[in-house]
Amino acid sequence: MEFVTMDQLRVHTKADGDDDDLLELYGNAAENFCVGECELAVYADDAAMVAAKILLPTMLRDALAERDAALDAADDEENKDIAEYMRERARNEFESVRFDMGKIERGKVVGPSFQAAVLLIAGHLYRNREEVTSGINHGATKLPVGYKHMLHQFTRYGV
Repeated sequence: MEFVTMDQLRVHTKADGDDDDLLELYGNAAENFCVGECELAVYADDAAMVAAKILLPTMLRDALAERDAALDAADDEENKDIAEYMRERARNEFESVRFDMGKIERGKVVGPSFQAAVLLIAGHLYRNREEVTSGINHGATKLPVGYKHMLHQFTRYGV
């Protein structure tokens, strides 16, 4: 896990050391989910953010070279339909890299709200190991909505 520690997860879930493998699985899943919910890159610390941003010119240079090579290959293609497909794919792949670069440029170092969201989700997964709970005093459980508030600052509308 990159954003929370095993000790934080144990305290949050009130689990003992016997469940560490399961907690690690849920912690990693929660981190992956939270990162996926963010519309920008997130980093564990300033050093990781700086290291990623330093690579942006290289990413752009490589993406331009790959796009240009793919467009040249499309120009050499005799079949017009295949050539157009190759051009479209080259443009789409370049735009995908530019999109990723934008996420990196807007990236943030995670703080307590991101870590709390990870802990909320990991705790939910740990306590609710089945998709649906049943019984007299149990209803179906949903992912805690608090995580949305914790991650809002990492979305396009929260920035």
